[in-house]
Amino acid sequence: EGMISAELTRMGCPYFVKTFGVSVYEDGHRKVNGEGKRTGTRGPATRTETVPKVAIAMEQCRGTVKQNIDGTPVRFLQQIQAMTDAFKGVEVLRRIGLYHDDLKAANILIGSDGNGKIADLGIISRIDVQSATLHNRDLCTLGGTYPPPEAIHIRGLNQQLVSLTYQAKHALDSTTRQHAQDAIPAAKAALEAAYTAMDKTKLQVFSMGVTLANLLGRELRLPGLNQDYMCNHNNHKLTGRNPNEVIKYLADIHAALTSILDPSNTTYPPHIKGLAQLIFDCTQRESERPGTLEASARMEALRSAFEAEMGGAVIV
Repeated sequence: EGMISAELTRMGCPYFVKTFGVSVYEDGHRKVNGEGKRTGTRGPATRTETVPKVAIAMEQCRGTVKQNIDGTPVRFLQQIQAMTDAFKGVEVLRRIGLYHDDLKAANILIGSDGNGKIADLGIISRIDVQSATLHNRDLCTLGGTYPPPEAIHIRGLNQQLVSLTYQAKHALDSTTRQHAQDAIPAAKAALEAAYTAMDKTKLQVFSMGVTLANLLGRELRLPGLNQDYMCNHNNHKLTGRNPNEVIKYLADIHAALTSILDPSNTTYPPHIKGLAQLIFDCTQRESERPGTLEASARMEALRSAFEAEMGGAVIV
């Protein structure tokens, strides 16, 4: 995280939390599996080893887009402005071949200058990396807190490969072990094909869309939008064997947005309807989702509309 943040700081990019220094020191200890636990012998079950700790000096921010700032709730206009900056940061990442794998309100901070800044840079990955080089846990959490359908699908393919690999090594009968071993190459190929075909930058667009939906739901007090996408729908337990599963979990969000966008509904002004349309588009299937450049440009236009309607720019 420190290396990525330091590089973005060196570039002078204002949309990410700045890093002022990184140090590594040998002062950490952890318990790991010992010889007895690994081999089933009478050796020690655990052993303690010294591991390096990393200290990162980063800029102090005022809070997240959902937290109180100095005891005062973050105004909706402040949230819109911070999310606009975060969209610009996402586009910067795309241009340099990177993507953030867990965009959510907790990872979008408001700096001392009032600007939005993306945090938790340790989960930024390269767009062109192959799935075979990723650790299993990276694929298990692909898409972060708000995984889109294509990420859920890849999670499922990865889980299938993990299961086959385990059976090939540990199944009790030789027939099952052989069948699993024979199926592994096809499972690896399917996972690699799906991961390669996925537009990683649109993972971010989906996550930003769901985050915006939650913020808009809080502002308008709409139950269909004001929900925690992960906890309410328990999607962290989805195997992803059917990539369409996650779409039904978006049904409440899309129903609420459709109500706002209804031409006969005159309750909401144009800038609210414009934001609802952007959220709707960002949470569509990958092929129908806008890219980071388009989403960022639309969000910037919406920020101007919100500032005009809600009294100008806000500095925290």
